[in-house]
Amino acid sequence: MPRWKKRLIILADTRERLPFVFPGHTVRRTKLDTGDYTLHGYKKFITVERKGFGDFLGCIGTGWEKFMSSGGQVERLAHMDFSLLVVEGTIRRAQATCYQQHMLNQDTLIKRVAELSIWVPVLLCDTRVMARGAALQFLIKTKEMIDGS
Repeated sequence: MPRWKKRLIILADTRERLPFVFPGHTVRRTKLDTGDYTLHGYKKFITVERKGFGDFLGCIGTGWEKFMSSGGQVERLAHMDFSLLVVEGTIRRAQATCYQQHMLNQDTLIKRVAELSIWVPVLLCDTRVMARGAALQFLIKTKEMIDGS
């Protein structure tokens, strides 16, 4: 499989506290209306929303109603042509943590991830490095699809 050779200009939302570093590519900080990452010239079409593990559990736990509400984050992601929710954590890790903090049990966790996946693809990654790689590949592949290359 050919490796992406062109240097991309990746836009990272200014609210990202610790943005991904994409070696070989330029990252520019800017305010994005939807998501945390996109490509220069594609922000109306492509977005990647990154969630740290604790934030994700909060969103699908006690923050579920707000997360899924009309005009909320999931609705904005669903209205993009191409969106991905990448999570720095796995179901197994969630099972090993305290559900009480986020008002989650295993059945609710699985049900909500499945329901969320109806609206936006969800990718749970073991590590931050894997999440970064998934975000980059999503940006590259969707750009190629849009450009027809």
